[in-house]
Amino acid sequence: MVDDLRKYLNHLLEKVNGLHCILITDRDGVPLVRAVTERAPQLALRPNFISTFGMATDQASKLGLGRNKTIISMYSSYQTYACLVATS
Repeated sequence: MVDDLRKYLNHLLEKVNGLHCILITDRDGVPLVRAVTERAPQLALRPNFISTFGMATDQASKLGLGRNKTIISMYSSYQTYACLVATS
């Protein structure tokens, strides 16, 4: 099943122009499945960068607007999109 998911993610990388990396992580930012091209910035693959979504979500919820489900971060050359997917 993981191999099928990885194949699908690699297919998405080929299909979507400008997409360099897809990571599926747990709540703490530990990668479970990943598909990466050689153009993906190495900084974005570091555990301390990946885990920032959980921390940013917790901080954003303290603003009183409820818990957010997505975060988009823009940098000089790249943008990242993080999406919370809850499973039971």
